[in-house]
Amino acid sequence: AKHGQEGGRVPRAQYKSSGANEDVVGEGVMLEKVAGGSLDMEKQEDEMLSPTKFTFRTEQDATGDVFWLDYQMRVTCDTPYGEPILPPMQAIEQLEGERERGGLSEEDFLARKRAIVSQFWSSLLEGDASQRVMMPRSIQVQVTNDADFANSWVSQHVDEVGETELGVSIAWVPVSRKQEGKRGGTRKSRHRISLLQLATSDSVLVLQMAHLHPSKVPKLVAEVLQDEMVVKHGAGILDDAIKIEADWGVSIVGRVDTLEYASNLGYDAGTIPEAASSVLALNYSKPDWVRRSDWEVLTMSEMQITCAALDAWVSREVGVYVKGVSRMPPKVD
Repeated sequence: AKHGQEGGRVPRAQYKSSGANEDVVGEGVMLEKVAGGSLDMEKQEDEMLSPTKFTFRTEQDATGDVFWLDYQMRVTCDTPYGEPILPPMQAIEQLEGERERGGLSEEDFLARKRAIVSQFWSSLLEGDASQRVMMPRSIQVQVTNDADFANSWVSQHVDEVGETELGVSIAWVPVSRKQEGKRGGTRKSRHRISLLQLATSDSVLVLQMAHLHPSKVPKLVAEVLQDEMVVKHGAGILDDAIKIEADWGVSIVGRVDTLEYASNLGYDAGTIPEAASSVLALNYSKPDWVRRSDWEVLTMSEMQITCAALDAWVSREVGVYVKGVSRMPPKVD
């Protein structure tokens, strides 16, 4: 059983993938990321500009398994000196003035603003290929159902380092349960949240809520979710917040809807994969069989771990990148 394992993580043997999944890992989860440049980067010779796959690996330490997602990050030097190009603020300010004078409706203003930002980023992404370099990166993923381990993760990766930006995502079994009604018969009731994922820039906690021991949100996890000084980036995070509060009695404060934020600045960001592609030049897709899979299973597959981790990680990366480069702060609830 998973409960009582030291560190709250599953023994290595429980996470050996089945033959059916071994060929699938990384198939729909690939990365080509654009980020800020730095002065000490050197372009690699004969660089391939096609997307690279995530590589899933497992390491075992004294407390159990640690999972890693290795990838090659596409880094763009926006200028030869590694300085970011400023967004078209003057054009947007002119639009704002025209709107205030009554020359533009709100709908026309938003449409023209999106067009300006979209054109700017398209030009940047198309014109910077010669400046791109490859940088190896790894995301540490830790899966647990142990409250003490979850509290330790928050303490180490958030509190002690002063982290102020987190990616947040949830998952639950998509098929509704059938329950007996008071007057006989049955009624459908959706499953409670099965997973809660928290992400920093290089680390993800996958908390198995369905097997949480003890069965309540860990103290430090609840505190960081309710800390208004820590921004929580998520796709449709308001809906997630409603579900978490209904299921577990914990609210999420300091929310930024990643998809709404990116869309308002002109990006194609209707879904996490679309936002990853248009904002980060990242090809990330979650196969349908993973979406429909049993998120309450005790022993998650490699693809489940990969996609659960990336849902939270991509949400954070999109929000942080857009905020950092656009200089346009998001709406925080």
